Amino acid sequence: MKANHIMRGAIYCILGILLLYAIFPFTRFYFNKPIYVPFFRRLNVSDELVLIKGEHKRIYPFGYHKDVSYRSLDFKVASVWITGRVNAYRVGTTVIQVKFDGEVEKCKVTVIDISNSSLTLKRGEEKTISIKGTDASVSYESDDENIATVSEQGTIVGIKAGETTVTAKVLGRKLKCEVKVE
Repeated sequence: MKANHIMRGAIYCILGILLLYAIFPFTRFYFNKPIYVPFFRRLNVSDELVLIKGEHKRIYPFGYHKDVSYRSLDFKVASVWITGRVNAYRVGTTVIQVKFDGEVEKCKVTVIDISNSSLTLKRGEEKTISIKGTDASVSYESDDENIATVSEQGTIVGIKAGETTVTAKVLGRKLKCEVKVE
């Protein structure tokens, strides 16, 4: 009798989630967070993980905690420890395989980096920065346009003496370049 109530509750929960998708297809709720059916085993990250060179992130399967093994297909780009900690070493792409319960889940890891983390310019001088490791579109912005401006292509122009930060946004990540104008 109690099992029937639990099963009925799970069915109502799933139907409620599906109803939300039908009613609110273009809302913030729909686009921000993926909804997973309860009791499905999956990784704590999506199918693709973007890391900045030097960063690390732990990946692990939900709902399973024994006999988990990890493997990087290109350990020169990103390695993975036995605890699931992924370390980004070099710009590029690799796949991390997580084996548990006889299944293999894959997570594509893209490691990106900025061409210059700091620049020194003279007034009127230009230098271009870029993001290495991806062809995705990048948006650039300067914290102080009075000191240095930046174009859509990443060309930084020194305006007046001072220091500012140029931020590049790509694939949901932010990379910074410290700019000093003399």
